[in-house]
Amino acid sequence: MELSWAGIIEKFENGELIQATVSGQTKGGLLADVDGLRAFIPGSYIDTKFRKDLSKFVGNEYTFKIEEVDKAKNKIILNRRVILEEEKAKKLAEVYGNINEGDVIEGKVSRITNFGAFVNIGEVDGLLHISEISHSRLEKVEDALSVGDTVKVAVIAVDKENEKISLSAKTLLPTQWEVARATIKAGDVLEGVVRNTTAFGAFVEVLPDVEGLVHISQIAHQHIATPHEVLKEGQEVQVKVLEVHPEQQ
Repeated sequence: MELSWAGIIEKFENGELIQATVSGQTKGGLLADVDGLRAFIPGSYIDTKFRKDLSKFVGNEYTFKIEEVDKAKNKIILNRRVILEEEKAKKLAEVYGNINEGDVIEGKVSRITNFGAFVNIGEVDGLLHISEISHSRLEKVEDALSVGDTVKVAVIAVDKENEKISLSAKTLLPTQWEVARATIKAGDVLEGVVRNTTAFGAFVEVLPDVEGLVHISQIAHQHIATPHEVLKEGQEVQVKVLEVHPEQQ
């Protein structure tokens, strides 16, 4: 026993880690055997998360830090949580060291909130803000994504100090005007919705977030004083494309 105490005190003073098997459960924590000496592990010291049921740890061997030794009081306190936290911090530092702005990564949606989606990109989650999901305006994240979806994202910001990663999916997608440039040409007849009217004409949406101007002179064969005489906001219309200027949108 004296040798065991001498050994545990030496390891404590040197900051050495020890291996010990959890031998039982007691009020407020767990018990472990260390070279024939009984050690106590508070419930909050066994894992990084609160564990209501500690029975699953009994019978398993773990690495512990010796938190406290008091031979006079026959007291040995062990701590596993601090080791797990150090390992996590080391792993995160390694992960953040390998992630850079501009990286394109494939990840899986792990959680959805009203302001965006968290995407797991390995050891960490990055935030894909609702404004970075699509070039089109979204009312809610669920309109575009579900938990479990695989998405390709670009890293747009890395805050290593606060362990935050900002992601963008729309950066990798063609804009609506790039789509329009590739698919719409002069002479095409399109279906659209009147979104706004002015004194000089009406704006008709022919693709999501892509509007074209129907000049007042092109609304009807007869003379009209205002577009309101023929068109109303929200009205579905058929239009013919006269000119396309994607650079000016």
